[in-house]
Amino acid sequence: MRAKFSACWLLGALLWQPHAWGAPPPFLLLTDYYPPLSMMVANNQVGGLTTELAQALFQRAKIPAHIKLWPWAAALAVAAKANNTCVYPTTRTPKRETLYKWVGPLTADPWVLYAGPLSPKIKITRLEDVAPYRIGSYSSSAEGQYLSTHHLTLAMESDDEANPRMLAGGRIDFWATSIYRAPYEIQKGKFHGFYPVLMFKTDNYTYLACNTTVADSTITHLNQLLQRMRQDGAIDKIRARYALRVVH
Repeated sequence: MRAKFSACWLLGALLWQPHAWGAPPPFLLLTDYYPPLSMMVANNQVGGLTTELAQALFQRAKIPAHIKLWPWAAALAVAAKANNTCVYPTTRTPKRETLYKWVGPLTADPWVLYAGPLSPKIKITRLEDVAPYRIGSYSSSAEGQYLSTHHLTLAMESDDEANPRMLAGGRIDFWATSIYRAPYEIQKGKFHGFYPVLMFKTDNYTYLACNTTVADSTITHLNQLLQRMRQDGAIDKIRARYALRVVH
């Protein structure tokens, strides 16, 4: 109860910000640790590829926005309930479609299956090939939701940071994750012997998922501005700072 009260109090404090009469109300943009798309950077600030995209987008829209790093499940839940709140980088799934209004896509985010030094040495050409094995994912993740439709044996952690350790220790057989995120987690944990064995859901993209009370005109305007950012090269300049690396 105390944790719930604290979260609600914090949300109210963040959302209540004085603004000039007639000016657009501030937005709360929630995200989670998901490098390199969103992560803590220098001076205890939230950064990352999609964070920079969101910041540039709201600056163009002249809408004030406060960005906060929250646990993913909580961020999704709050954005679905609180006015002027969005969550990113969010995969647009059928289950989530009507829970939010969508701005994007922000960036492609294909998923990949990684093996570790203790993984079974098998030929993998499709997800069904790993059906007898334990696949690591995490709660509230789109990857986990997608894999569950393939009737795989999933070991769900509270966040994806735990899965490289699980894979290194042989407690899972394979790790399903983002092709962007995996190299960062592998490098951070100084893991060795990890290698990608299957890329899947290559048409996956991330979005800004906003509360359904956000005006349709605002969503349309944000999508129009995002399209202009694609056309004038602003998005490419941001993406160029985050080179995709695959670590073996």
